[in-house]
Amino acid sequence: MQFNDYLALHKRRVNDLFYGFHFLFGNKCNMIRSLFEKRSSHYMNIM
Repeated sequence: MQFNDYLALHKRRVNDLFYGFHFLFGNKCNMIRSLFEKRSSHYMNIM
């Protein structure tokens, strides 16, 4: 019983870590993508 509780807790912790990293990485990707889009539109306006 205690071992199952430990497994559930560990699985929940891994899920939290995974979602946390996914959230951070997704935000960074969106920021970088928006930066590139702004820059590319700026260059398009210059051209």
